[in-house]
This record gives sequence, structure tokens and C-alpha cells, in this order.
Amino acid sequence: MHEIEAQMAREHEEVERLVAQLRTGRSAARLLPLLRERLERHFTWEENVVFPLVERRCPQAERSELATLRREHAELRAILSGTDVTKLLEPLERHKEREERSVYAWLDDNLSRGERTGLLKEA
Repeated sequence: MHEIEAQMAREHEEVERLVAQLRTGRSAARLLPLLRERLERHFTWEENVVFPLVERRCPQAERSELATLRREHAELRAILSGTDVTKLLEPLERHKEREERSVYAWLDDNLSRGERTGLLKEA
């Protein structure tokens, strides 16, 4: 697996663990704010660092994928503002798969090792 895909897969797994714990109903008061914070940090990194980089350097076809990812971020934020995390599961999984097969794969294939390392340091 590529560097960026691997790091983001680890982040996604951490989020999935939090969601699984929330589904049990235990520690929701502690876990829901943590989940919100982790996802917001991830979305902000993508929107402020990753997406602008991709827009500057990739073909138009990839840019249309970014519009979809931004829409999904907005949808996920709306769900996160509530308390029913079960509504989060399907859209979050779909979003994760889209990111991993498009943006992260593109970054790993098109950035130099130094660029990838720098990008991950900002994550």
C-alpha cells in the first residue's frame, strides 16, 4: 500500500473503532465529541491542504471527484451535529472508499516522496 493510503487507512480505522464503540451506547458522552473532533480535523486537513494541492496539479476529471468529496463532508458534518451515529455509518464508509481509491491513490502516484512526507506531517 502507498504511504498516504496507508496513513489515511489507519485514521479511518480509528474512526471506525470510535463509531463501533458509540453503537454500543457506552461512553457516548465522551466518545461523540472525540469522533466529531477527529473527523473535523481530518476534513479540515483535506479541504485546506489536500484538495487545493490536487486542484493545482491534477486533471479535470479528478477535480470533479473533489466536488463530490466536499459535498460528502458537508453531509457528514450535518449528521455529526446530531446524536444518532447510526446514520453516519453508510455515508462515512462510502466517503472513505471514495477517498482511498481516488484522491489518496492519486497523491501516492503523483507526488514525490518528499511531498508525500510533507503532506502527512500536516495531517
